[in-house]
Amino acid sequence: MSELRVLDGLQAVDTALDRARAELEQVLGQLGESAEVAAARPALDQLRRQLTEEQTAALDLELQIQQHTQRIADDEKKLYGGQIRSPKELDDLQRSVEGTKHQRAGAEDRLLAQMERIEQTRAAEATAEVELARLTRAWETSQSELVTRRDALRSQAADLEQQRSQLAAQLGAATLAIYEDLRRNRRGVAVARVERNTCLGCRLALPVSIVNQVRLGRGLTRCPTCGRILVSVR
Repeated sequence: MSELRVLDGLQAVDTALDRARAELEQVLGQLGESAEVAAARPALDQLRRQLTEEQTAALDLELQIQQHTQRIADDEKKLYGGQIRSPKELDDLQRSVEGTKHQRAGAEDRLLAQMERIEQTRAAEATAEVELARLTRAWETSQSELVTRRDALRSQAADLEQQRSQLAAQLGAATLAIYEDLRRNRRGVAVARVERNTCLGCRLALPVSIVNQVRLGRGLTRCPTCGRILVSVR
C-alpha cells in the first residue's frame, strides 16, 4: 500500500475515532442522576411534609371541638340539673355555654377549611408522585440506552485505535510526524482529498501543477493554502 493511501486511511480512521471519542464524552456527561428527577423528589417531599402538618392541624381542631363539646355538655348539665339556683350564676353559665358554642362553631369552620386544604394537598401529592414515577421511568430508560451506547462506543474506539496503530506503523517517522503536526494545527484534519481541482480541506482551488502532482502520486504534495497533505479521490 502506498504511503498516500495509508495516510488517507489513517485520516479516515482518526476522523471516526475523534467522532467516537467526542460522542463518548457526551454520553458519559449524560450518565448520572437526572436534574428533573432530582428536582421532583424534594418537591414531593415538601408536599408530604405539608400534608402531615395540615393533618396535624386538623387533629388539633378536632380535639378542640371535642373539648368544646364536652364543656358544653358539662355546663348544660349544670345549667339544667337544678344544682345551681342563683340567677346570676345561671346567667353567667348560660353566657359561658353560648361562648363555648361560638368557639366550637369557629373551630368547625376552620376544620372545614383545613379539610379542603388537605384534599388539595393530597391531590397535588398524587400528581407529584405520578410525575416523579414518569420522570424516573424515562430516566431509567435513558440511562439504560446510554450505557448500551457507551459500551458500543468504547468497543468502536478500541477497534479504531487498533486500526490506527496498524496504519501508523506503515509510515515513516518523518511522514508520521508531519501528519501528527498537521492534525494538531488543522483541527484534526491533516489529509485532504482533491476533487474538481479543489482542496476539500480549505475548499479553495488548486493550481493545475499541484493537481497533476497529486494525481501522479509522487511523494507528499501539500495544499499551498492550508498546508494539508493532498490525496487523489481515486
